Amino acid sequence: MDPIPELTDISVFMLVLTVFVVFSKKVNKLPPQGSPILDASNTIKIALKEKSFEKAKPSALRENQRLEMYAFAQSASYTDTYVEQVKSGLLACKVRCALICSL
Repeated sequence: MDPIPELTDISVFMLVLTVFVVFSKKVNKLPPQGSPILDASNTIKIALKEKSFEKAKPSALRENQRLEMYAFAQSASYTDTYVEQVKSGLLACKVRCALICSL
Protein backbone atom coordinates (compact mmCIF):
# COMPACT_ATOMS: atom_id res chain seq x y z
CA MET A 1 0.00 0.00 0.00
CA ASP A 2 1.39 3.34 -1.05
CA PRO A 3 1.52 5.99 1.77
CA ILE A 4 1.45 8.94 -0.68
CA PRO A 5 -2.32 8.83 -1.46
CA GLU A 6 -3.11 8.68 2.25
CA LEU A 7 -0.93 11.73 2.90
CA THR A 8 -2.67 13.56 0.04
CA ASP A 9 -6.12 12.71 1.45
CA ILE A 10 -5.13 13.87 4.93
CA SER A 11 -3.56 17.08 3.66
CA VAL A 12 -6.63 17.94 1.55
CA PHE A 13 -8.89 17.26 4.53
CA MET A 14 -6.75 19.47 6.78
CA LEU A 15 -6.73 22.26 4.19
CA VAL A 16 -10.52 22.18 3.81
CA LEU A 17 -11.00 22.07 7.58
CA THR A 18 -8.67 25.07 8.03
CA VAL A 19 -10.51 27.08 5.36
CA PHE A 20 -13.84 26.23 6.97
CA VAL A 21 -12.70 27.29 10.45
CA VAL A 22 -11.07 30.51 9.23
CA PHE A 23 -14.00 31.65 7.08
CA SER A 24 -16.91 30.34 9.16
CA LYS A 25 -17.23 33.64 11.05
CA LYS A 26 -17.30 35.63 7.81
CA VAL A 27 -20.17 33.67 6.27
CA ASN A 28 -23.62 35.22 6.56
CA LYS A 29 -25.74 32.53 8.22
CA LEU A 30 -29.50 32.81 7.78
CA PRO A 31 -32.08 30.86 9.76
CA PRO A 32 -34.11 28.27 7.83
CA GLN A 33 -37.19 29.70 6.17
CA GLY A 34 -39.56 26.82 5.54
CA SER A 35 -39.26 23.57 3.70
CA PRO A 36 -39.84 23.11 -0.03
CA ILE A 37 -40.91 19.52 0.66
CA LEU A 38 -43.65 20.68 3.03
CA ASP A 39 -44.72 23.40 0.60
CA ALA A 40 -44.95 20.87 -2.25
CA SER A 41 -46.89 18.41 -0.08
CA ASN A 42 -49.32 21.19 0.90
CA THR A 43 -49.79 21.99 -2.79
CA ILE A 44 -50.44 18.32 -3.59
CA LYS A 45 -52.89 18.13 -0.68
CA ILE A 46 -54.83 21.11 -2.08
CA ALA A 47 -54.78 19.55 -5.57
CA LEU A 48 -56.17 16.29 -4.18
CA LYS A 49 -58.96 18.10 -2.31
CA GLU A 50 -59.77 20.16 -5.42
CA LYS A 51 -59.45 17.04 -7.64
CA SER A 52 -56.90 18.59 -10.06
CA PHE A 53 -53.87 20.82 -10.23
CA GLU A 54 -55.73 23.25 -12.49
CA LYS A 55 -58.39 23.78 -9.83
CA ALA A 56 -55.67 24.09 -7.16
CA LYS A 57 -54.14 27.19 -8.77
CA PRO A 58 -54.77 30.35 -6.76
CA SER A 59 -56.48 32.02 -9.71
CA ALA A 60 -58.99 29.16 -9.94
CA LEU A 61 -59.45 29.06 -6.17
CA ARG A 62 -60.08 32.81 -6.13
CA GLU A 63 -62.55 32.52 -9.02
CA ASN A 64 -64.52 29.81 -7.18
CA GLN A 65 -64.31 31.64 -3.81
CA ARG A 66 -62.34 28.75 -2.29
CA LEU A 67 -59.01 30.52 -1.63
CA GLU A 68 -59.92 31.25 2.01
CA MET A 69 -60.33 27.51 2.69
CA TYR A 70 -56.57 26.94 2.52
CA ALA A 71 -54.14 28.96 4.65
CA PHE A 72 -51.14 27.87 2.56
CA ALA A 73 -52.85 28.97 -0.67
CA GLN A 74 -52.97 32.52 0.68
CA SER A 75 -49.18 32.76 1.07
CA ALA A 76 -47.16 34.91 -1.32
CA SER A 77 -45.16 31.93 -2.62
CA TYR A 78 -48.29 30.07 -3.75
CA THR A 79 -48.73 31.13 -7.37
CA ASP A 80 -50.06 29.55 -10.55
CA THR A 81 -46.46 29.05 -11.67
CA TYR A 82 -45.56 27.32 -8.40
CA VAL A 83 -48.48 24.90 -8.76
CA GLU A 84 -47.32 24.11 -12.33
CA GLN A 85 -43.77 23.48 -11.06
CA VAL A 86 -45.03 21.05 -8.41
CA LYS A 87 -47.16 19.32 -11.03
CA SER A 88 -44.20 18.91 -13.40
CA GLY A 89 -41.97 17.73 -10.52
CA LEU A 90 -44.53 15.08 -9.61
CA LEU A 91 -44.69 13.99 -13.25
CA ALA A 92 -40.88 13.73 -13.32
CA CYS A 93 -40.99 11.50 -10.24
CA LYS A 94 -43.57 9.26 -11.93
CA VAL A 95 -41.39 8.95 -15.04
CA ARG A 96 -38.30 8.21 -12.94
CA CYS A 97 -40.15 5.51 -10.97
CA ALA A 98 -41.45 3.97 -14.20
CA LEU A 99 -37.91 3.85 -15.61
CA ILE A 100 -36.51 2.30 -12.44
CA CYS A 101 -39.30 -0.30 -12.23
CA SER A 102 -38.84 -1.30 -15.87
CA LEU A 103 -35.19 -2.30 -15.34
